[in-house]
Amino acid sequence: MAETVIEKNKKQKYPYGISPEVRKAARERLERIIKEQGVKVAKTSEDLYRHSDKSGQTQEEIQAEVDEFLRMREEWREEDRKLKREREL
Repeated sequence: MAETVIEKNKKQKYPYGISPEVRKAARERLERIIKEQGVKVAKTSEDLYRHSDKSGQTQEEIQAEVDEFLRMREEWREEDRKLKREREL
């Protein structure tokens, strides 16, 4: 009985088994990978949209791709709605 109570307390304290030690090890691994690969971490939203030297794309080209994807996603959602309506009939 005591073992069951202890297990319940453990699970509630660290959901999904993520303890501070596990979190710290994952953070250190992530920082090491970032340093090894020379990745620049975005600190602001402007950093995310800044021109990339490696891709050769301007911000306008990237934004156009994003807009195209959003348009396609909306079309997919509309198709899903139509299919659901047809199934209900």
